[in-house]
Amino acid sequence: LINCIYLYILEYGKKLDMNTIVQLIVDISVGGINKSDISEGGSICWHHVPLSHRFKETLFGITLGVIFLLYGFLRHSPPKSHSNIKNAYLKWVTFTLYVIFIVEIGYKIVSKQVIFLWMPCHLITICQIYLLTSLLLGNFRVVSYRSIISYYYFRI
Repeated sequence: LINCIYLYILEYGKKLDMNTIVQLIVDISVGGINKSDISEGGSICWHHVPLSHRFKETLFGITLGVIFLLYGFLRHSPPKSHSNIKNAYLKWVTFTLYVIFIVEIGYKIVSKQVIFLWMPCHLITICQIYLLTSLLLGNFRVVSYRSIISYYYFRI
């Protein structure tokens, strides 16, 4: 972000005040979104589906998510040990996930669609990267309630 602000100042020669910073952040976040395309947003997207249908869809999704989460908590038990986990495979998966996610972030910044990084798929990827990294670094032990929640979340 600091490099983007520096390049913006060099390119446009504007003084750096709060309005310029906010304008730059908004431009990077949503500047590349085509609001005339129904799949990317805008008023056409907003009025495409009625509010009652969106409410029902949201309620259904949340209910289904809670059911699956409860099912996962009730059906899984903590492991006895982590000795069956292959470190080489785990390192490869974590590295691949890091690289793909960094490329995705770079694409979103270049295409000025950073707002789409708040989609659930990207947030879950961040959680998976955290859990895989903590498992590799040895910070992941099933000894506390918090680590058990993390383990269940990763298995679900």
